[in-house]
Amino acid sequence: MMNVFYLILWMMSNKTSKSNFKPIFMKRLYRHLRNILLLWPILFATISLAQPVGWEVNPPDYSFDGTCTAEVFLDEVNIFGAGDYLAVFEDGECRGVQICAQNPLPFLDNWIFQMQLYGNSNNVEYTFKVYDASENTVYDISQTMVFTSNCSFGDLLEPLQLFMAIQHQQTIIIPAGWSGISSYVVPNDPDVEGLFASIVNELLILQNFEGMYWPDGDVNSLGNWDSHSGYQIKLQTAQEFTLSGVIQNNLIANLSAGWNYLPVLNTCDNPVEDLFRPIINHLQIVKEVAGPKVYWPQFGINTLDKIIPGKAYFVLVDADVEVEFPECRLTLTGASTQSSLDGLKN
Repeated sequence: MMNVFYLILWMMSNKTSKSNFKPIFMKRLYRHLRNILLLWPILFATISLAQPVGWEVNPPDYSFDGTCTAEVFLDEVNIFGAGDYLAVFEDGECRGVQICAQNPLPFLDNWIFQMQLYGNSNNVEYTFKVYDASENTVYDISQTMVFTSNCSFGDLLEPLQLFMAIQHQQTIIIPAGWSGISSYVVPNDPDVEGLFASIVNELLILQNFEGMYWPDGDVNSLGNWDSHSGYQIKLQTAQEFTLSGVIQNNLIANLSAGWNYLPVLNTCDNPVEDLFRPIINHLQIVKEVAGPKVYWPQFGINTLDKIIPGKAYFVLVDADVEVEFPECRLTLTGASTQSSLDGLKN
């Protein structure tokens, strides 16, 4: 087929042939066809190389169809663009695939996937996968959809929002004795006993205002780990504690009037003055759970300097307020990060 295209191009670029295109519209047609034929091999090669193997659909094979207009996020940031693909699957078989394109609405600049869906049955669960061309990697997406004939998910104004389910590990180095602990990873299994099973022989107590986990006393009123809460922990010896799951996407910590355990919800160090500036009029003091460092703005004292991931802090406020953590830059690949509760490592 490509040889035919080049033959036509040669004939149209030949001076004798070209001189016969005397009418103006024929000359314009010649220019348009020439441009198309010149670009076609590039476009053909790009599409063939970019689309993942097996991500294909033959529409005549299906009785029903639907539509899906979606955008895909990593940690609430739309990072996908030209060359990336989104596909839906039924039991591993592709039921729709589309390359990413810029929203055609002139007043929007987001990148979206306008995809046609296909199937032979109603009320079937479809899963999503997204292909990142820059890394030549396929990623799973946490949500699913239920396909029915003539279904429609999202539109140009309000695309369906999909979130990547990339697994992360957070390793926290916990010192012996008392310290504060929290996580920016939402664990796959939040059961407290399961999370601490690897260090249970060294764990004396884990607690906050909601309850406690005291293995030797056979007490567990906490139940599940809450990634939006801070905890106070006591170990017999220093240990490494690892959580596996997805990155926290709600970066707002709600504080009640009085004393609070503040978790650290993002993945980077936070200058204490910057973090608490929006609530400075209601802030009394911030201090380490077990340590001498404090931020006491009324007296101009700041020995705390930074709020560090993996730790938890005591915070005293005089009203119900929100502390919003800034977003931190993350790589697309599942990461393993380490925090130290003694403040020497991060």
